[in-house]
Amino acid sequence: MTDEKIVDLFFERNEGAIEACDIKYGPSLRSFGNRITSDPHTTEECVDDTYVKTWETVPPKNPRNYLFAYLSKILRNVSLDRIRAARREKRDSSLTVLSSELTEASPDKVGADADAIRKELSDLIAKFVSNLPEESRHIFTMRYFYMEDLRTISKRLVITEGKVKTVLHRTRFKLKLYLESYGYSV
Repeated sequence: MTDEKIVDLFFERNEGAIEACDIKYGPSLRSFGNRITSDPHTTEECVDDTYVKTWETVPPKNPRNYLFAYLSKILRNVSLDRIRAARREKRDSSLTVLSSELTEASPDKVGADADAIRKELSDLIAKFVSNLPEESRHIFTMRYFYMEDLRTISKRLVITEGKVKTVLHRTRFKLKLYLESYGYSV
C-alpha cells in the first residue's frame, strides 16, 4: 500500500492505517528501535507508542510524502524518552559515545533560555545538514539520527570505515564552525 493511501486511512480514522504501517514499515522501525534501546521488548512497546502518537497527530499533520521519516522521528523520540526515564542515573554507553562525538561541535552552555536556544540550534543544525553534500548528509544522518554504527554505514554506502570516520570528523568540524558563526561558542 502506498504512503498516500495509508495517510488517507489515518484521515478517515480507519484503524487499518496502523496495520498498514506495521506491514510496510514495522520491520524497519523495529530494527531502528533496537539500535536505540537494545531490547526487543522495549522496542516493541516503543513501536506501539509510535503508532498511537501517529494516530493522535494525523490529522492534522499530513506526512503523505514522508511517512517513514515521520514514523522514524516519532519512534526515535519515544525510544530516547523511554531510555532517559529508565536510566536517569546510569548512562547507556552507546548514547554516551554518540553524545561525546557531537559534544565537540555543540555549544558549552545554553543558559536560562534553554528551550528557545534548543529550538534555534535544532533549526540551525537542520539547515546545516540540508546543505551538506549528499554523501556527507547520508553519513551524518545515519550516524546521529538513525544511530547506525560505523561498520553498518560503510557497508550500506559501500565505502571504507575510514572514510566514514573522516567524513564524520570533517562534518562535525564544519558544524562547529557553522554554529560559531551564529554566536554559539564551543
